[in-house]
Amino acid sequence: MSEDTRYVYGVGCMFSGPIQRVGTTQSGLPCCPHCKGVLFETDTEEKWWEMVRSYAQKTRDESYEPMWCWATGRCFATLESLRSAYALHLEASEQEATEHYLSASESCSHDAATCHCGQPWPCQEATDDDA
Repeated sequence: MSEDTRYVYGVGCMFSGPIQRVGTTQSGLPCCPHCKGVLFETDTEEKWWEMVRSYAQKTRDESYEPMWCWATGRCFATLESLRSAYALHLEASEQEATEHYLSASESCSHDAATCHCGQPWPCQEATDDDA
């Protein structure tokens, strides 16, 4: 049996992650593990990051891809709330912010065990307060 490479993201929330990390509705459909929202899917994680990079390039938003690297596995109600949480995260420490930006922009690797910041996935920085 081949590995399921689908990567999902929220229809009505700001969530993204591998299909293996999602919740399920009572009817058995995949959903956001936090808010139980409906999900879109791509065939692979690479396609998801291509979409993220494309949007970042079109909008000339240098923080968009690093923000999504940090947000992987987290759920936010809106893009604005995601941007605000990410900004607060970056303000926590200028050194930490630099490290997170560099690690996210240099190689955004989300394997099964490690977040981009090197902590266990989902990043232990995530709490219920992040959503």
